[in-house]
Amino acid sequence: MRKTVCLLISGGIDSAIAAHVLLQNGYNVHALHLHLFPSDSVSQDKARKIASFFDIPFTVLDVQDRFSSCVIQTTLQSYQAGVTPNPCILCNPDIKFGEQVQRFASEHSLQYIATGHYANIQEEQGFSYLSKAKDASKDQSYFLYRVPSSLYPTLLFPLGGLYKSEVKEMARAIGLSQDTISKESNDLCFYEGSYRDFAKEHLPLQKGDIVSIDGEKLGMHDGYSLYTIGQRQGLGVSYSEPLYVNTLDASQNQVCLATRQQMMSSSFTLKNAVWNLSAEESLPTKLAVKIRYRSLEASCTIQNTPPYEVQLHQPMFAITPGQSAVFYAGHRLLGGGFIA
Repeated sequence: MRKTVCLLISGGIDSAIAAHVLLQNGYNVHALHLHLFPSDSVSQDKARKIASFFDIPFTVLDVQDRFSSCVIQTTLQSYQAGVTPNPCILCNPDIKFGEQVQRFASEHSLQYIATGHYANIQEEQGFSYLSKAKDASKDQSYFLYRVPSSLYPTLLFPLGGLYKSEVKEMARAIGLSQDTISKESNDLCFYEGSYRDFAKEHLPLQKGDIVSIDGEKLGMHDGYSLYTIGQRQGLGVSYSEPLYVNTLDASQNQVCLATRQQMMSSSFTLKNAVWNLSAEESLPTKLAVKIRYRSLEASCTIQNTPPYEVQLHQPMFAITPGQSAVFYAGHRLLGGGFIA
């Protein structure tokens, strides 16, 4: 009997080629498009065309209410609190691999859930763990660290062993045209525009002071939610050396700036950490950490019981509250948490 899989299909090239790889490997594939927000009709149409191209069943699952409460509202609350969220990290455990998708797969007798993420699931002696993709430049394991490890045995990432260049070549080889697939989404998939535009449209913004790390007033801002930690451009202040956004103080309605040297830090604390360790393992004290998706890994030491205090072996720039710190041992992802 052929294995069955629920493939989340966005309308982009990655989920399209994930369908191709699964079919080539003998799976019965049911394409599922998640209706996340009212304006996603274009990607929904693209997803339907891709399912038609491969001649596989296609369903649209309305998860707008859950997406709004878990992702959009949480993102807005984070900006209001002066921290910088990552919506994808919120979306993956609660929406893409959440209860509604699991229920759909169960009701349709679909044994696996698959996506077009670049990541891998490995198994050793009955223990499953998440690991990096073959294509280091596209690896998305960082975004998946909060997906419950109990789901790992039922997850498939067909692109984990492929380079992006191979994915594009497959699309050309099978005749999948650019007109059929959607462009890759940015961090705010639910909003056409920048996070600043999103904040302006949805948050009550109030002018306030821009100050130095010593409390000196340097200028005025139009709303602290319009800024991000580490930002240098668009600050509207003059100083004897370059300044960067160091902290966003919601209680004082202030944006605090600092020099690059003052922005370097060697330690931080995790909150709401999740780990995937076997029964015989304890958290290693020496690990590698990524403090944002595009950052390089850094060697660190971590206190292996809460509160998780992380000591970096070399100082890093602009460690940002609200972003995720994700920990690796080689290619294996061990877990992570939010930077406090």
